[in-house]
Amino acid sequence: MSSKYEMKNKAVSFNVLDPDQKDLYKHAMKRKNFSSYIKRLIQRDMEGIMPAAPMIQQVSFVPEVEVEESFDDDLMTNLI
Repeated sequence: MSSKYEMKNKAVSFNVLDPDQKDLYKHAMKRKNFSSYIKRLIQRDMEGIMPAAPMIQQVSFVPEVEVEESFDDDLMTNLI
């Protein structure tokens, strides 16, 4: 007789002495069904959907550089 499903278990560990992990643990424990919650997060990750979170603006800094535009006419004639 074959069963309709085969369950696999994976543990998630939280170091509650680490403030960041403790916050993750507290948040996860608010859910009634932890397993289903984790599965939904994995599914969203697979689909490329970002979870609802505060938007963090990514800023890149490119310093302005002044470029002196001077050409050597002798070098330019050899290119033609």
